[in-house]
Order: sequence, then structure tokens, then C-alpha cells
Amino acid sequence: MMTLPLLVGLDGRQKMSKTFKNHIAVTDPPAEMYGKIMSISDDLTLQYYDLLTDLAAARVSADLGSGKIHPKAAKENLAEMVTARFWGKGAAAKAAAEFSKIFSR
Repeated sequence: MMTLPLLVGLDGRQKMSKTFKNHIAVTDPPAEMYGKIMSISDDLTLQYYDLLTDLAAARVSADLGSGKIHPKAAKENLAEMVTARFWGKGAAAKAAAEFSKIFSR
């Protein structure tokens, strides 16, 4: 028997689920997917790295702890990596630029 950890949803409390309306759908448009990932709490960032990317959460944690990377930058990288996985690097970069344009003011 194999068990896997559940991804916590956008609300930061319950498992990610369409029923709980706290999910990121693989069919969400790139800008929406990127924005949803950016909306997760900083506390969930490492769990998302661990479960959704090939980048080791321990490495990201060390970079955050040493101040090498800012939490916002870590989340931006995560959002771009996940969005690129489903929509391609170009769409992910465009979503990042749109997000920055809207929320950097």
C-alpha cells in the first residue's frame, strides 16, 4: 500500500478540492493559475514546491532561511514553474508580467 500527502487548498486549511472551492484546476487559464498560486500563504509555499515541482523544498527552505531569496520571489518562481508545466514557458512569463503589472502598484 502506498500513501501520498494531500495538497492543502487555497484556503490553507482543507485538502485541495473542487467541492471546497479551494482548488487550482489544470484547465484554469494561465493568468488565473498563476494568480491562485500567488494567493497561497507563505506557510504553504514549501509544501507546494515539494508536491508540485522537482525542486527540493529543502533547498528552497535553505535559500529562504539564509535570505538568499525573498518569500515573494520564491512564490513567483513556484507560480511560474507550475503554470509553465501546463501552459508553456511563454504563457507563464506572460501571466507573471500581467500579475506584476496589476499587483505591483
